[in-house]
Amino acid sequence: MSLVPKPSPTISDVKAVWDQSKSQLQVTAVNSLGWSQPDVIVDGPSDEMQDADFSLPTISTEGNTLTATYDVSSWMGTPKLDGESIHVTLKSGDLTAEHGADVSAGNISHTTSDTSLAQMLLFALLGGLILNVMPCVFPVLG
Repeated sequence: MSLVPKPSPTISDVKAVWDQSKSQLQVTAVNSLGWSQPDVIVDGPSDEMQDADFSLPTISTEGNTLTATYDVSSWMGTPKLDGESIHVTLKSGDLTAEHGADVSAGNISHTTSDTSLAQMLLFALLGGLILNVMPCVFPVLG
């Protein structure tokens, strides 16, 4: 029995995009069963992939789509990963699968947070007001 993960029929559309200007690699994949505590590992046989250092990924999921973004550096300067063939190991709960992907050059889009600065300030103000009207705070204020 092999210890290397095999491709999974539940995982599809594994894609990798290299943004040279940001020196970032973004991997996306779709799991028809959804994602549970996902993790993504990338590697490849080429010298360029072997010399590259990948940060811990920033992983986000939206529906059945997973997006993992890596900051990439190399002791040899800025890596050039476009056109490379990579191995993407995906983990979701008890499922571990490895899929191949060809890295294409492109721009990486970052998903923006739904929480705005104004919303955070509103919650901070509301929390401060609640603390000020609590009966246990009145003796301190007096």
